[in-house]
Amino acid sequence: MRTPANAVIFDLDGTLLDTLGDIAGAMNQVLEGLGVETIDPPAYKPMIGNGVAKLVERALRYRGVAGDEVLARCVGAMREAYDLSAASRTRPYPGVVSLLDDLRSKNIALGVCTNKPHELSLRVLSATLGAGTFASVVGARDGLPHKPDPRPAYECAHALGRRPAECVFVGDSLTDAETARRAGMPFVGVAWGFSPRADLVAGDVAVLVDSSEQLAGALAELIGRQAAPR
Repeated sequence: MRTPANAVIFDLDGTLLDTLGDIAGAMNQVLEGLGVETIDPPAYKPMIGNGVAKLVERALRYRGVAGDEVLARCVGAMREAYDLSAASRTRPYPGVVSLLDDLRSKNIALGVCTNKPHELSLRVLSATLGAGTFASVVGARDGLPHKPDPRPAYECAHALGRRPAECVFVGDSLTDAETARRAGMPFVGVAWGFSPRADLVAGDVAVLVDSSEQLAGALAELIGRQAAPR
């Protein structure tokens, strides 16, 4: 019998928050500094999700720029540029705020597990959703592997006081789906994020939702409508 879930762990970029404008703006600033043509924001979507270094590497490759030295320099420049504007245009997706409020009212523990740098994640979440919304936030830091390694998800669950099987993982990518699989967490995919819906369907994501209302329904089925106070 499946262990009833009583916590929800969310991915950040493309799941809770639409961060595309700020990410694209910062990376295009870096490209301008190189004298390279900028990239239209929608083209950045498949580049996001595996950390800053991977984003920069993919953006440079997109524009035909190669070399370890330029990559290292641009990673540093991207971190600086994004740090200055990380919450300028970033907003929660429609319905996310009310969904989180509803889950908290039912005593569901909430966490965030992201490949965005940890301190930056805390700052962006505080600016957009409030500092006390999540009981656990696990972002990228030295010594902790990136998703889809399950260790960040395990750490988030432990901080929530839950076993992995008690946590539903919600994300917008196959990386998130693989993280949940490795961690032994039921997964709900959201189709409004940075991964094309067709990719999630092709990846056999079992539960895929198109709106916050559908997500609320999927979570209700996994969690149950009553959650015992802890």
